[in-house]
Amino acid sequence: MNVGDLVKIRYPLDPNSNDNVVGLIVDWHIIYDRFGDPVEKMAVVHWPGVNRFETEYPDMLEKANGKSERKRMQ
Repeated sequence: MNVGDLVKIRYPLDPNSNDNVVGLIVDWHIIYDRFGDPVEKMAVVHWPGVNRFETEYPDMLEKANGKSERKRMQ
């Protein structure tokens, strides 16, 4: 995933919901240990209807526009 990718939550809280909210990755926050080695990488996502940016673990997100790219390549 890169900055500018459209993403959605991989495991929604309500699986029966038809609410497929798509957010936009606007930045990455990287947490370093005291030796300068990267320890954790979190995506900064702008969700529609939310006035602030939220940080999300990349494992919790999936690309919303990834399937269409694969179809175009075939």
